Amino acid sequence: MLGLSDLGGDQTIEQTANRLGAALRDKRMLLIVDDIWEVEHAEPFRVGSAACAMLMTTRANDLARALASRTDLIYKVPLLSDEAALELMRTLAPEVVTAHPDAMLELARDLEGLPLALQVAARLLHAEMALGWGVEDLLAELREGARLLEAHAPSDRAEMARQTTPTVRALLQRSIDRLSADLQERFAVLGVFAPKPAP
Repeated sequence: MLGLSDLGGDQTIEQTANRLGAALRDKRMLLIVDDIWEVEHAEPFRVGSAACAMLMTTRANDLARALASRTDLIYKVPLLSDEAALELMRTLAPEVVTAHPDAMLELARDLEGLPLALQVAARLLHAEMALGWGVEDLLAELREGARLLEAHAPSDRAEMARQTTPTVRALLQRSIDRLSADLQERFAVLGVFAPKPAP
């Protein structure tokens, strides 16, 4: 959009941020910085003019508070409702939802409206049905959770530095790794009481 196809390249982060700022100087644009894990990761993008706006996403509440200048600028995205979860899966695997509406609704509920889990599950089911295989066993495996955790995350979650697509387990592990040792221990202890599909 800005004619900066080589943005990043061999430049330092500061040089790249300066180039981005220069390109945005006379523009009215919305910058979307997705999946921030550290406060300093957002800083190079704070270079737009007063006519620009930035939307940042993170899964960490403490990061959201650190990144926002005011608390009223934080919007917590709710989990998907049953209807919205089923609609997402219908978009990705329409034939499976049509053939197994009740089972897919139960799967959506088991996955608690988590978009990443729903997307991965729907893509697995679509691929299996496209091969002409029955999906009943896969549905049961997904509801138990283990198959889902080992599945690859969507391509937009590719680890750019290594060009690998992490598993859902690896993405969730990143969230756990951010917890203090004390909180990790509490999380593990509370895991004993976790309902399905948590293994």
